[in-house]
Amino acid sequence: MKMVKSFVCALCATLATGVSVPSEAAVIVASFSGKLSAAQNNTYDDPSFPSSDFFKIGQAFSGSFSYDTDKPVEQYGDFASLDLQTFNIIIGDMDFSDRFIPRQTGRSVDGGVEFLAGGASQGGGTSVSLNLSSFFGSYPTANELNGKTASFFYADYFPLGGVVSGDALISVEGATSPVPEPATWLFMVAGFGMVGYAMRRRSILFAPSIA
Repeated sequence: MKMVKSFVCALCATLATGVSVPSEAAVIVASFSGKLSAAQNNTYDDPSFPSSDFFKIGQAFSGSFSYDTDKPVEQYGDFASLDLQTFNIIIGDMDFSDRFIPRQTGRSVDGGVEFLAGGASQGGGTSVSLNLSSFFGSYPTANELNGKTASFFYADYFPLGGVVSGDALISVEGATSPVPEPATWLFMVAGFGMVGYAMRRRSILFAPSIA
């Protein structure tokens, strides 16, 4: 029992000084991957723009995007906007990244977040979107995004173009596991100590007597 008391006291002293949590990097680099659940290929009457059957349901896609959290967030009504640095996308075995220009990410008042790249002269765009159920006015952090499922959308009007979508799993470089609050650690240790004390007391009370 003395050991339990000593350990609890030492832990309380440690918690009183605060628990250090690793700080997130300024540049968030996230990757995403999934399979298409909907796919429609572009078709053209003009023979100079050949039709294609490239996109197919079940086709794998992957990509990445990045943004700098040190840059100021611009407020547009209920939407907070931050420019993206990169947005890359591969569908099947083809890289479509050069068809789009990284545009922005943002968080709306209802917690919706979108990472968007737009087309140039051909039009269209691609995006990864999800809802974090949190207030607008700040950029998403690495820990908020890591492990989340998002909606992926892609559309363009180039040859070999089309409209596709699917669910994407997000993975973020440098994301850390949530650190329990000091009070949570304290209650856990106190609970273990009480259980250990109860078991020890029970073994003493019910120990067989030797005649």
